[in-house]
Amino acid sequence: MQSEEREGLFMHSIRTKISAVTIGAIIFTMIIAAVFGVAAIRNIGQDSSEQMLRLLCDAGQKNLNAGLQDVEQNVQTISAYVESDLDGLEDQKLQAHLDRVSDFFKKVLYNTNGVMTYYYRIDPAVSSKVKGFWFVNTDGEGFQEHEVTDITRYDTEDTSQLVWFTVPKATGRPVWLPPYVTDNLDARVISYNTPVYLDGKFVGVIGIELDYSFMAKQVDNITLYENGYAFVDDGKGAVVYHPHMDVVTMETLPETPEGLASEDEIIRYQYKNVEKMAVSRPLCNGDRLIVSVPVKEINAGWQRWVKMIVVAFALLLAAFIVFISRFTKRITKPLQDLTKVAEQIEEGNYDHSLDYDEDDEIGILTRTFSRVTANLKTYITDLNHLTEQLTLQKESESALLDNMPAVNFSKDAVTGAYLYCNQGFAEYANKENPADVIGLTDADFLIPTRPGTLPRTTKRPSPWTRPMYSLRMWPTRRATRASSGRQK
Repeated sequence: MQSEEREGLFMHSIRTKISAVTIGAIIFTMIIAAVFGVAAIRNIGQDSSEQMLRLLCDAGQKNLNAGLQDVEQNVQTISAYVESDLDGLEDQKLQAHLDRVSDFFKKVLYNTNGVMTYYYRIDPAVSSKVKGFWFVNTDGEGFQEHEVTDITRYDTEDTSQLVWFTVPKATGRPVWLPPYVTDNLDARVISYNTPVYLDGKFVGVIGIELDYSFMAKQVDNITLYENGYAFVDDGKGAVVYHPHMDVVTMETLPETPEGLASEDEIIRYQYKNVEKMAVSRPLCNGDRLIVSVPVKEINAGWQRWVKMIVVAFALLLAAFIVFISRFTKRITKPLQDLTKVAEQIEEGNYDHSLDYDEDDEIGILTRTFSRVTANLKTYITDLNHLTEQLTLQKESESALLDNMPAVNFSKDAVTGAYLYCNQGFAEYANKENPADVIGLTDADFLIPTRPGTLPRTTKRPSPWTRPMYSLRMWPTRRATRASSGRQK
């Protein structure tokens, strides 16, 4: 029981301490590494997501602007040709001019994508007979001439009506118009229009209308994560296209979510109680492309990595604990064996064996301990042999003294107590055996009045007729040994 308690204490004091300190250091190191790792992964994840947002928005901006700028360039090219070809406002000259411009339109727009209509309209104030032309391509089979809208039915000074004509006339410069439903086709388009002048006089308008769905398809292709998307507003706070809204059927355009008006590079805002992150880029037609993604989905990426790291750290920690447990057991087992051997030596058992023979500190300690134990065993064996000899000698001497006819005793020189006596002395002192005399002093005996009795104190001379005294030194204290007797 005592051995088990000592072993338990040993385990707690050595193996447990080594394991606890080592595991604690590993856990502390892992926690520090995990904290810095999580922070780094979080920053990298967020930076990566922000970079992806910027790249997507930049790519979407370039694709959309490429189509819009292509239309601008075509209209400007045609406008330059129109103004160089226009040499008069007479009806005959105007008609011949329109025919040439129509052919030029076809050549310029041959490889232009997304164009639904193109037109060149003459202001009724210039000619009441020559109206211009309007070509449409609604089925993808090529451009066909369509009946033109009767401009005389509208007030050309009112920019809220017939916007593709009235707005360029009012502004006097090329202009992009926001999405609208074109006349007679009931199709939603965006258009780029430029006024035509001859010698400072307004002649008419040339323009190209883009299919709204062509732009919408490009915006729809911009996605990020599971619920990230892109949409377009007019740059003034109104949404002109949204993949999750049917803007065409709405009487009024929906407002851009609050917070997106910020000019920050990365915009954070709330929409329907969902925190989102967005990046915006301006388009050449005045609109703005916005790419938005829920923050939760951005965080999901780096949080997934964090979970993987935590699991990996947990597995590594478990592996380290198992390894350290076995390693400390390997270190402490020789010490446990030494402890058990020490307990056996304490109980008097010097026969043991220690089999640890490594070239380390514990191996040196084990071999030294074995040599010390062997030497101690030899010394104890020799000492026991010597003790046995002394015991036999003492027993022989005691037997000799007990069988002597004369009385024999010894006393403490300081206290006067009897330390030894033989049977003869015990009988002489009226005691049954020598043990009854040991420890007594002269004061414990009655002093007889006749000669031959014991003296009262050792300081008195013995009244015996012919006394005999002898002195003997004992191992533990100073003692005198006196023997006296009567001769027969």
